Amino acid sequence: MKQRSLIVLALIAIFSSCSSVRLPESGNWRAALIPDSLRTLLEIPFNLQVSRLPDQSIEAKITNAGEEILIKEIIVVNDSIHFKLPVFEGTIDARLKKGRMDGTYTHRGSGRSWSIPFYADHGVSDRFPQFNVAPAANISGRWEVRVGNGDEAEKQIGEFAQSGSHLTGTFLTTTGDYRFLEGKVSGNDIILSAFDGAHALIFKANIAGDGTLEKGVFCGGPSWKGEWRAVRNDTVSLPDPTTLTFLKPGYEKLDFSFPDFDGNPVSIVDAKYAGKPIIVQIMGSWCPNCMDETRYFSGLYDRYRDKGLEIIALCYESSDRQKSAKAILRFRNQTGAAYTFLYAGESNKRKAGETLPMLNRILSYPTSIFIDRKGKVRQIFTGFSGPGTGKHYTELTREMEEIVEGMIGE
Repeated sequence: MKQRSLIVLALIAIFSSCSSVRLPESGNWRAALIPDSLRTLLEIPFNLQVSRLPDQSIEAKITNAGEEILIKEIIVVNDSIHFKLPVFEGTIDARLKKGRMDGTYTHRGSGRSWSIPFYADHGVSDRFPQFNVAPAANISGRWEVRVGNGDEAEKQIGEFAQSGSHLTGTFLTTTGDYRFLEGKVSGNDIILSAFDGAHALIFKANIAGDGTLEKGVFCGGPSWKGEWRAVRNDTVSLPDPTTLTFLKPGYEKLDFSFPDFDGNPVSIVDAKYAGKPIIVQIMGSWCPNCMDETRYFSGLYDRYRDKGLEIIALCYESSDRQKSAKAILRFRNQTGAAYTFLYAGESNKRKAGETLPMLNRILSYPTSIFIDRKGKVRQIFTGFSGPGTGKHYTELTREMEEIVEGMIGE
């Protein structure tokens, strides 16, 4: 950390002493990621606001519907700008021109890295300026979504809120949600996007004559893409998240030992955890749904730690333990979580499952396991419905808190 601080100070010194330095203009920027250089996929736009502070440094803020993501780690040298995105390991590097940035977004996480073009234009606040036809319908409400075709199609739930042409919403799945999406209804077109430093998402579809959504496409980077369709269904539901992951027959308790940041083994049977209610969080520092859950668990831990609650995060990352430890530490510090984080191995779900053989499978990051004072597994939740899901987040966190209070009171 000391070496990194010295590097940052050196770059700031260069920036301060260089008369040709160019600062980005304050105000609104329309930014976009281009998933492939041939532009065969939809570009992924997002809103970016830049502010100059009194000391002439700058901050930036990404907004997605109700979410604001503050970027403080920004370095400008000559006509180059570097954004270190918060929580995750992603970066944006660009050249500055008058009213324009051109460069690259680099995604890093769970042993994978890829880069795609980035650009931003100053003075534009509409993320979809080319979609400006009066909406043909209002799609607010709950939709049964099918992703893919035939027997392989995955069921999801789309929930949208439309005001005029402005559209917000999300998609709920068995393993989590797509967080805060924002966009438009333009004529018969609907289009939504989001960028949070790890997820880069865009969804598009057409409103058919019968009111269904058809010809849907989505893209989440250079390789993750697919098709979807939807019909209105106020009663559609997904499998109960407490039924998907469970202890195999013959097992009654969870057991593991993984290293902490110093390489020291930590086990759930250590004296520190004896007789205490525990939440074991299966997660990754590269995972936006895990970020949402960690922020919730951070507050939960602060409220109940004095009553005995312990939380242990098992982090599944890359095979490089040293690099993984740095990513986990950054994630922990920037989410404000004060509980224990351990390196548990690679994020490959098959390999991850082998580290916890008492579970039937690891289906999702995150998965949370609630264990009572006697070591009995009380409940297992697969996935996490974050704050972008509104009432679903409220209901889930209320259920989790009731379980914690019940275990503490025993």
